[in-house]
Amino acid sequence: ASALRPFLGAGSTHVDGRHQETVSRGIYYLLSRMQSTPRGGDFSEGTMYGHGIATLVLCEALGMTGDDLLRKPCRDAVRFIETAQDLHGGGWRYLPGQAGDITVTAWQLAALRSAQAAGVETSSPSFEAARRFLDSLASRDGAAYGYRTRAAKPCTSAIGLLCRMYTGWPAEEEALDRGIRALARIPPKPHAIYENFYLAQALVQSDHPLWPRWNTRRRDQLVALQARTGHEAGSWFFADPETAPGGRLAHTALAVLSLEVYYRLLPIYRAEVVSGAP
Repeated sequence: ASALRPFLGAGSTHVDGRHQETVSRGIYYLLSRMQSTPRGGDFSEGTMYGHGIATLVLCEALGMTGDDLLRKPCRDAVRFIETAQDLHGGGWRYLPGQAGDITVTAWQLAALRSAQAAGVETSSPSFEAARRFLDSLASRDGAAYGYRTRAAKPCTSAIGLLCRMYTGWPAEEEALDRGIRALARIPPKPHAIYENFYLAQALVQSDHPLWPRWNTRRRDQLVALQARTGHEAGSWFFADPETAPGGRLAHTALAVLSLEVYYRLLPIYRAEVVSGAP
C-alpha cells in the first residue's frame, strides 16, 4: 500500500497511466488480502497501520477513477476502521479497540477523509470521538500534540495539526496557524522524513505563507539525499527513528509523496478534503 501511493500521486491508476499494470497488480493484491469479518473488511494482518494505509490507497484509487468495483471493498474497509476505534478515548492503535496513539490514528483519519471524498459513507460519531482523542493529546491550547499523552514533540505535533484539519479545523484557526508556524519557521531537518511528510501536507492544505520557503529547502534536501548508485539508485533511506521499521521502501514512498504533495493529484491532497471536513 505504501509503495502504491506514489504511483497514484504521479497520475497512474489501475485503469490508466504509464504505470497502470504495476498499480493494477498492487490493487488486486491488496483486495486478495482482505478478510471478511463481523467488524468489516480487515486488511490489518496484525496492525491497524496496514489497514489504514491499504484503505487509504483503495479510496484514493476509487476517488481518481470512479471504479465501482472498488466501492464495496472501500465501504467494508471503512466499516472496519469505524468498529476498531477505541470507544472510550476516540483514537486507534495497533489492535481494534486499543487506546489510541497519534500515528495510527492519523492513517485512519486520512482513510476516512479519502473515503468521504470518493463518495463512501462514513460515520460522524467516528470524527467526533477522534476530536476528543486529539483534545486529550493537545498542549499550548491546541498548537502542539503528543503521541499518547500531552508530551509534545515536533513530529507528533505535525501529525496532530493535520489531523485537526481532517476533523474540521479551518485554515484560519489561530491554534493551527500558531502550531504550523512554530514548526515551519525552523529549517526542515534533513532526516526527519515522517515529521516533514506531515508538515508539508499541513502547510499545503492551509495555504500557509511559510510553505514556499520551507518547501524550497525541503525539496533541495530530498534531491540531494536520493541514492544515485548501485541497486539503491533512485531510493531514499533516512536516519529517522519514527519510521525505521519501514526501511528503504517506506522512506522512498514518503519522500516521493512529499515531492508530489503540491501536485494534488491524490484526492487526500486536495483542499476540499479538509475544507469540507465534518
